[in-house]
Amino acid sequence: MTKDYISAKGEKALIQVAEWLEAGAPHVDINGRKIDDFDMEYSIHNDRCGTSCCIAGSVCQFNGLGVLDNDGGMEFWSDTSEDVLSLSTDYLGISKENADLLFLPWNWFEYENDSDFSNPTVAAKVVRHFVDTGVVDWEKFM
Repeated sequence: MTKDYISAKGEKALIQVAEWLEAGAPHVDINGRKIDDFDMEYSIHNDRCGTSCCIAGSVCQFNGLGVLDNDGGMEFWSDTSEDVLSLSTDYLGISKENADLLFLPWNWFEYENDSDFSNPTVAAKVVRHFVDTGVVDWEKFM
């Protein structure tokens, strides 16, 4: 069944991310790129990504998107289309609105700590719910 809110390859990519999260977001090495602990708020405190700490970053790393610079990092957001946020949004075939809700939840949902969004079990449920329904709802699972 075709979904109008995500591409077929985007659905497959998010299911892969959900499975990684459900496994506890273990450290893995993909083509020389190390994926560290799940940490949605990493981009709040850093404007660069060196590992796949968040949903957008894991999409990029699992699918070989983007080019790491000499320091082994990428810009999370920038004025180009080569940042983590843009690359993952485009690859998934999702709207900017859904990308903002999924990748930058602290701007849209109630929370007590930034780390509330860094629970892999919760994030996996949010991702699967989005894949199934087209709705991003962090509060439903927190």
